[in-house]
Amino acid sequence: MKSSFNLLVLRPFRVGEEIEAGGVTGIVQEIGLFVTTLDTSDNVRIAVGNNQMFSDNIVNYSHHPYRKMTVKVPLVHGLDIRVLQLAKAG
Repeated sequence: MKSSFNLLVLRPFRVGEEIEAGGVTGIVQEIGLFVTTLDTSDNVRIAVGNNQMFSDNIVNYSHHPYRKMTVKVPLVHGLDIRVLQLAKAG
């Protein structure tokens, strides 16, 4: 019951946001008194107990409008740099 109270007062996430909590990653569909329902990326609906949500860190991927992403691209030795610039442009 205390964890449900924490969810309602602290509001670490809202319906529609992508989170990782209680060992599950997904989009929040419903925040209930005892469980929070998430849809995973492979279209599985999971109900996670609110006490389990607060037993670990809660990561909210949707809180900020932008997220940093690093992409490493292996290059072939001798590649013409103009080809890379064209690929980057669009």
